[in-house]
Amino acid sequence: MRALQERLSFDGMGSRLGSRMDIMASIKVRVAEDGTCSICRNGTIISSGLTRSQADQLVAVLRAIEGHA
Repeated sequence: MRALQERLSFDGMGSRLGSRMDIMASIKVRVAEDGTCSICRNGTIISSGLTRSQADQLVAVLRAIEGHA
């Protein structure tokens, strides 16, 4: 099975009772033989059946967020 993997580090910040909590996740985009894409976070599939265009848009958004973290 052919797989294209896009690896992104996403730093998000949340708060719990006024303290700072840093979150790091590994996001991968995998392209199946039929051309559909699955999104994995920390090894777990969180979305599937995306078109390549939708996956490219998601990667662009995550990169923009990563650049502002």
